[in-house]
Amino acid sequence: QLYLVLEELKELGFVEYFDESEWYKFKHIILQEVVTETILPSKLKIIHEQVALWLERNPDLAPQGLVKRLAHHWAKADRPDKAIVYYSQAAGKAMHTFSHRRATSLILKTIQLQERLPATEDTTTNLASLHRQLGESFYNLGELDKALHHLDKAMELMKETVPLSYDFGAASNLISTYDAVVNGTNVLAGKTNQRGLDKLRQKVREKRAGSRAVINLVSAPETVRVLLCYAQVSYYQSKKMTLVNCIIKSLPVADHVGPISSEFCRSVANNILTGALLGNAAWSEKLIKLGRPLFIDQWTRRCWSLEAIYYSGLGQFTRAEELFKNCITESEEVGDTRTFSECALYQAANYLLIGKFEEAFDFSQRAFASASARGDLQLQFLSLTHQANIAYSRGNIDGLREKLEELETYSSAGIDYRTDTVGKIMYYGLWALLHYNSNSLEKALQATQIIDEIFEDKEVEPTVWFTFVGVYYAAIVKIGIYKKHDSWANGKHKEIPNLTQKKLFLSIQKIHKILEEFQTLFVVAQPATLIVQGYIDQIEGKKKSTAFTQAVGVSSQLKMDYWKAISHQLIGSSSDIRDTNEIVVMKLKHRDMAVDIFVEQEVAENFLVWP
Repeated sequence: QLYLVLEELKELGFVEYFDESEWYKFKHIILQEVVTETILPSKLKIIHEQVALWLERNPDLAPQGLVKRLAHHWAKADRPDKAIVYYSQAAGKAMHTFSHRRATSLILKTIQLQERLPATEDTTTNLASLHRQLGESFYNLGELDKALHHLDKAMELMKETVPLSYDFGAASNLISTYDAVVNGTNVLAGKTNQRGLDKLRQKVREKRAGSRAVINLVSAPETVRVLLCYAQVSYYQSKKMTLVNCIIKSLPVADHVGPISSEFCRSVANNILTGALLGNAAWSEKLIKLGRPLFIDQWTRRCWSLEAIYYSGLGQFTRAEELFKNCITESEEVGDTRTFSECALYQAANYLLIGKFEEAFDFSQRAFASASARGDLQLQFLSLTHQANIAYSRGNIDGLREKLEELETYSSAGIDYRTDTVGKIMYYGLWALLHYNSNSLEKALQATQIIDEIFEDKEVEPTVWFTFVGVYYAAIVKIGIYKKHDSWANGKHKEIPNLTQKKLFLSIQKIHKILEEFQTLFVVAQPATLIVQGYIDQIEGKKKSTAFTQAVGVSSQLKMDYWKAISHQLIGSSSDIRDTNEIVVMKLKHRDMAVDIFVEQEVAENFLVWP
């Protein structure tokens, strides 16, 4: 009888088949709303409960999206305890399949229901987990400000705080224990199998037994996840010590979760980055050698990405290239679009540092396309800054202008510069170049001053290795303004109000110190730092500066041909009436070597900024 009624309603155009199945749905949402409004609320709750119970008893007969439907019906039946279970399952599935936009919607609904329940230890723990998941989902969508808000909320609920320091001694001792066990079983020599690995892990458990800190076992996994996600946001905020403190603090907590847990694997991998940012290469190398044999199948794309970042900063570009390639391939296979975008972007930066412009542009486009597909404004923006940087590096000023104008539309669309410091540094460094090239000196200087202001924040320190380029651009623009001798009168600039040569030179020295911080951590920043030092030596009138020559040597050693060409050009273009014929010939050779590299890399060097 019900079937006949439904078929009659179908003929009348009120209902239709659901996804070509034997199920029916209202043809228009208005019809559904009208029918629903005719039912008493108390009766409607009973209907929703009956539907939910039937779906639970007959899951194989239910239409697609069973879990989400169960969550909906239990919520409408005013059973938040039951609805929470199913919304949590649906959100977990969405996160697992990297559907982060859907996950945020489901988690927010779950939080609203969870907050209706009486406050207990369990509900508080669940709320903390939900806010952590929401923070991770917003991070994966590039909404860093929202990510921080929910991560802070998770910490508050767990009665945790963002660490203000780290205990490296404890972390080092812990890793040394694992390292001793791994080396003792000769795993690094490849003499192991799955059975041997199981024994290895058992030895680790025995070795660590009784020496762990007292940690809440229930909240330990959540604590690790919150700390590591907080560190990921701090990476783009250029808050080095917050990042380092969070990652190192996560290590003993993750160890407590278990020596083969995903939390411990992620913590070990992330600590590779702390080694790079603390200038402790031995620490990073030890973690890489430990992680691969200890975790095997768990040591995948995100771990490879952290290895690659470390190696690219050291100038080991080929090694980094292969690791980024593996990370990109796996991320694409499993649908992890955020990791794909990040690694494609990092691969682009890796190629750009050695002057492989076509490859750099290709990967920046791939990063942009992936970020656009999921609505990630942050990585769209960062991908476009890479493309603008590539355009400038090739001497394509029109391309630089085009990309910066495109970036302006993104900044008005909701990029939050308070959280994405890396994007801000690159963006304003490139604008400084464009304004300088257009002879808009006051605007150029204003762009460099924004970068100065960023680093006036004591929390801001180098984190992302390729960001040094934005700082370098600000430095050479300042130097260019300083060296336009006809723009000055009695030590004051003729066009820029309140600007004196003394004040500008002090700011050049200050920004050079920022570059020195970069080069301390990332070898790839050395050529740029030496170039700026060479200019400072010229301004100070030093007759025997070797900074440009050193820049040639370091660039050659690192195989950074583009930077080598810039260094050759600077030596070749400098002139002094005291130069002997021998020196003139030497400088011409440097000029020729620069031209050869620029021609090979198809760089229109005349359009680069040469102070």
